[in-house]
Order: sequence, then structure tokens, then C-alpha cells
Amino acid sequence: MMQETILISLPVSQLQVLISDCVNACLDGRADDQSKDPAISDYLTISETCKRMGGISKVTLNQYTKTGRIKAYRIGGRVLYKPTDIEAAMTAVKTKSGGLKR
Repeated sequence: MMQETILISLPVSQLQVLISDCVNACLDGRADDQSKDPAISDYLTISETCKRMGGISKVTLNQYTKTGRIKAYRIGGRVLYKPTDIEAAMTAVKTKSGGLKR
């Protein structure tokens, strides 16, 4: 089966508009996919969780997850954390170390 190639002449400005429209349509489609499950926006990524926990490393976060100090959720192939779980884990550490109890 032969494929046909069609060559047309377009001004650069029209080509830019076509490309821009295509990119925007693709990005809008991705945004729609992510907004289908708004609950995912309630979770934090690994990097966000590390920052939230005072800048700990990803290795430390992984150790906390493996030992059960903090619970991770696998959603759509991603590892995510609930902010409430992070706060609870940090509170537990402060309480065990003799710090201020909340």
C-alpha cells in the first residue's frame, strides 16, 4: 500500500497558528485526563513530600515508607502521599523524641 504525501505552501504565520492549536489541544486533553480524578490532586509527589518533611532525602522517605512510618499510595503507577499522613508521621517523630506534643 502506497502512502501519499501532499505538499502545500503555507505562510509561516499560519503554520505557527496550526502548531499552536495542536499543542494547546493536546495539553487541554491532558488537563482533562488529570481532572477526571480530582482526588489525586489531594496527594503529594515524592519530591513534594520530601520538601514538606523538612527537606529529607528520597532515600530517607523510602526508608520511612518501607518501615511503615509513613504510608504511600500507588495511584496510576505513581507513588503519592497524603498530607495528613505526613503530618501524623512528623507529629509521631516529635512526640517520640521528647519534643513538644501537639
